[in-house]
Amino acid sequence: MLEQEIETQLIRRQTDDLKYVYHPEIRDLAALEANFRIRFEELNCVRLSDAEFSRLLDMVVSGDVYRASCTLRERQTLERDDGTPLICTLVNTKDFFQRLLHAYTITNAIEDRNVLRFHADYFRPEGADAPRAVVRAILAKHDGITAERKFDARSAAATARHNAFLRELGLPEIG
Repeated sequence: MLEQEIETQLIRRQTDDLKYVYHPEIRDLAALEANFRIRFEELNCVRLSDAEFSRLLDMVVSGDVYRASCTLRERQTLERDDGTPLICTLVNTKDFFQRLLHAYTITNAIEDRNVLRFHADYFRPEGADAPRAVVRAILAKHDGITAERKFDARSAAATARHNAFLRELGLPEIG
């Protein structure tokens, strides 16, 4: 397989599956920095001097991935050339995470086994005793799940995961 084919496959996967936007015009560090500057200035409705942009890059670029990701998500304060602070944001997290939520729903997370499955019971009591009926129904459900309160919620969840594993192996479940 040629390098060009590998690159094309990688780009297609990132744009189709991960919903990244491909910018073929960004081919080197200078183009990347120019694009970042344009996006930053648009997002924060500001124009930076070359010295201010240099300080911004110093603030953002880090060898520590965790620190860099925190810097990108949190509001930052950049000192302007005249000494005034500029409260700025580096990533439009509202639009970014909204797009990701549409791409990956809770249903996908359940199918991928990244979250525990859940079950919703709909119970609509009527009459003057309705609030007490709801409480009784919740306690009865809780008692059934926790083996008459022998387990707490965490233990019950662990037992449920363990039993699911046992079922996969074709073995009998525990309590």
